[in-house]
Amino acid sequence: MVAQVESANNRLTQSLEKRENALDALLHQLNTYVLLCRDSVISTAALMIGLIAGIAIRACLDSGPAAAARPMPTVVQVVPTSNLQEGGGPVGSPKQKRHNQAEAGAGAEHER
Repeated sequence: MVAQVESANNRLTQSLEKRENALDALLHQLNTYVLLCRDSVISTAALMIGLIAGIAIRACLDSGPAAAARPMPTVVQVVPTSNLQEGGGPVGSPKQKRHNQAEAGAGAEHER
């Protein structure tokens, strides 16, 4: 009778150990899947936050002062060539006056 009780206890213990090992393996797999899911959810959330923040920043930059974003047109003044003399400047310009003074000084020295 004692041998039958010991045998039953051993079978029960082995059966419980097998179930415990199976539950441990199942919990380990579940934990691995949860971690994988959690990592992908966190990565996706970080990506979405980055995209939304980038779009918001770009919208703020685009809605800034419109005049500062547009380049000012360049105004070019055209000097008529008919008013140029051989001295290299327009009639009455400081460059022309210096040229005329230099010619007058050279002519006065030449006459001496």
